[in-house]
Amino acid sequence: MQRQDVKYSISQKKLFLLLFCVAIAAIHIVRLFGIGTTNTTSERIPERSSITTPNTIVIPDSLDITLIRQYQQMKKRQDSLMRKEKP
Repeated sequence: MQRQDVKYSISQKKLFLLLFCVAIAAIHIVRLFGIGTTNTTSERIPERSSITTPNTIVIPDSLDITLIRQYQQMKKRQDSLMRKEKP
């Protein structure tokens, strides 16, 4: 790449950079206007009868204290087992 770079003058390098930037800008402008004018949502989302909405999940108003205590006891047991394993 460096050998090819030596062949071009600074003005030619600037011209290549300018052409590259104009080409990239043109591509982005075309894509932006293309997205705004066409309706592609119907092409992207297939309509299938197997897709259903999920049922509503009932969340309790308060926490179950017995489950919290069971979890705490379980964690204590795991911690005590981990301490016994370490030398």
